Formats: sequence, C-alpha cells, structure tokens
Amino acid sequence: MASRLDHLRMLAELAKLTALDEGSPQAFRVRAYENAIHALEGHTGEISGLDKAQLTEINGIGPSTADKIIEFETTGRVAKLDALREKYPPAFVELTKIPGLGPKTLKLLRSELGVEDIDGLRAAIEAERLRELPGMGKISEEKMGRAIERLGLHGKDRRTPLVEALPLARALAARLGALASVVAAVPCGSVRRFAESVGDIDIVVVTDDPVAVAGGGGGGAAATGGGGQQAREQEGALELARDGGPLIVSDEIYHGLSYGGRDRSILEFTDRAFVLNGFSKAYAMTGYRLGYVIAPSSHIRALQRLYGNFFISTNEFVQWAGVTALREAGEESRRFRAIFDERRRVMIAGLRAIGLGVGFEPTGAFYVLANARHLSKDSVSLAYEILESCHVGVTPGAAFGANAEGYLRFSYAASLDRIQEGLARLGRFLAAKR
Repeated sequence: MASRLDHLRMLAELAKLTALDEGSPQAFRVRAYENAIHALEGHTGEISGLDKAQLTEINGIGPSTADKIIEFETTGRVAKLDALREKYPPAFVELTKIPGLGPKTLKLLRSELGVEDIDGLRAAIEAERLRELPGMGKISEEKMGRAIERLGLHGKDRRTPLVEALPLARALAARLGALASVVAAVPCGSVRRFAESVGDIDIVVVTDDPVAVAGGGGGGAAATGGGGQQAREQEGALELARDGGPLIVSDEIYHGLSYGGRDRSILEFTDRAFVLNGFSKAYAMTGYRLGYVIAPSSHIRALQRLYGNFFISTNEFVQWAGVTALREAGEESRRFRAIFDERRRVMIAGLRAIGLGVGFEPTGAFYVLANARHLSKDSVSLAYEILESCHVGVTPGAAFGANAEGYLRFSYAASLDRIQEGLARLGRFLAAKR
C-alpha cells in the first residue's frame, strides 16, 4: 500500500517529466499534476482505498490523474511515468537544475546538439556550439558554464550508484554508532531517500559530547519549521527521532498566523524536541527581539549557560511588553490575522490575474511564492529588473534554494492599497514584456 508521500513523489516526478515532454512547465497536464499535489497535501483523510469517484471529489484531482493514483496504489507503478523515465533518464533530468535551461531549450539542445547529460553540455559549451543555436549567444553560453560550476554539477564521474553507496553509508553509520559517546548515527540525504545515484554521503550523528566525537563524526538534529506546519510533516520528522534518533528542532514562530485549521506543535507528538517561538510575528513585535525556547529538561542548564554568556538578559520593558501581549493582545492578534488573510487572498488573486503562477496557496505567515519561470529562469536578474522598471520590491526564489529558482516571493505584510498598487505596476511591467 502506497503512502501519501509515495503518491506525492510519484505526481511530482510526473509533473517534472511531463514538463520536459510538453516543452513547458505551464502545459495543461503539468498543471493538472501540480494541482493534484496541492490537493493531496491539503487533504486530511486517507488516500488508500479511494475509488475514482471519491478521488475526483477532492478539489484539484481530475479523472485522468485519479486513474494514475489508483494504478499506482494497486500496482506500485504508473505506465505513463515508466515511459517518461525511459525517455528522460536521470542524467538528462539533472540538466533542469541549471538556471536558463527550461524544457524548450533542453529539447533544442537534445535535438540539435545531442546533449544528454552534464558532460555533454559541458563539452558543447567548451566547443562554443551553444551560441550557434536560436535564442542563444555567447553571453548565455558563458552564464550556463558558470552555473554548472556554481551548482556543483560535475557529471557522471562525480556521482555513485545507490547500490554502491548504500553499503558504505551503512558501514560508516555503524562505525560512528559504535563510538562510546554516540547515541545514534543514521544515514540521511540521498541515501535515505534511495535516490538512484549519490553525490556524497550524509549521516546524522546524535551525541551528548560532540567535541569528543569531532575526530570521527558530529552532533545532529532533525529540523522542522515553517508557517502553518501540518501534523503529517511533524509525524514524518518524528519517525526520524524515534528510538534514540536525533532531537527535533521545530520553528513555530508563525503560530498564530495560520488561515486553515489550528496550529499544531511538535510537542503534541514528542517531548524530544526544541520549540522556537517568539513575539515578532503573531504580535507584530519585530523590533523588541523577544523570543523563547521550550526544551527537554536535560538540556535546560546548557541553554542557560549559553544564554547568560551571549545575551545576559532581556530588557525589563521588553519582558513587560511580552507579558502584556500574552495577557491583553489576544483579540488584537486574531484581528490582525483576519486582516492578513484578506491581504493574502487579494495578493493570490492579483498575482494570478497578471499571469504569475500560484500553485500552492499559503496557509500561514505572510508570503506567497509565485512561479515566474515563463519569464526568466534567473530570479535574481528578474527581481532587479522589476525593481528598476516599476519600483516594486520582490525576493528572488534563488534565495530559498535551487528548487525555488525561477520563482518570486511576495509579502502581503503591507496595506491593501500598497499591495494593489504594487500589483498594478507589476501588471503593466509584465504586459510590456509580452
């Protein structure tokens, strides 16, 4: 029986490979798979055992996608996905990590230059063949070469098949776990995800004495966090922490700013966790720099020593401000949450209206990540262009990792008037680019 995570991974791979096949991340089938992913992420019930009629009742899942979910549930495979995997092997898919290489360009590189992997692309760049292609040039070719080095993409010679890496990872973990001061050592990263190939081996080591282990390992913790974090994500982190696994660090600073259901704390699931929270978000007390940590009792004394040496104490008036917020500002905090929710809806509708993709609607905090890959795969350059052209500040997706490249982050912490004015300026800018 496939888990929810298995279904999400299957649909994500289908979306990625279909974008390559269709030549566009905005193709209908791609959007259909992405909508299904968001639908399953937000669905609170079980997926296993649902028939086609029940699946299509979930908003965002169409009949064709429902068929694939059922096929995957009953056989563990999807014929369409198997065909796409054969057509687009992992070495070719890895090319999508390079900024500026969208599905359309990749099709061109494959058909015109026979590029099948990083090594083939590097050879084409070194031979100055990319600049001869339509829409390319010397500058684009040089930027692509720099991107390959910056992202650490070194081709087949730098990755190891899982069948070879897995025994080594397990042996290393066992060696570290045998050290006297090590509580647990667990392989993670690509090995734990059973990726087809591994660039390096990552091992989480849990120890009460990291200095003593420094010669052969290090300390470890599993990190969780984010606004409106769902219980299923916390349960996933909890699995890693079971049976003496790493402690969990849960960032719950956006609790109080969730728009769909109640906030869930990791402490509902385990006491082997450090909870980080504060007053800057829900109580709009950013400048006061007031926060707190809830920790296992065995670690409190160590935290006190660190706190006393680094900070001494929080200013008295700031402490009183926090006490007042807790005692008297609950209703005001709820009022602001309703205001943020209204701004959220206006921002999402406005971004979609001007042609930016919002596949996942945020359920917490005050940010929206919008897909702008049809405009540019270089989100930093696009953000600068928007700032200089229409004086609207956005955050490039590259700031949040390679998977967010091509996206832009928008904040709805401003007033409705400023949000609407910013959207209007951005709409005019995008219309001029078409």
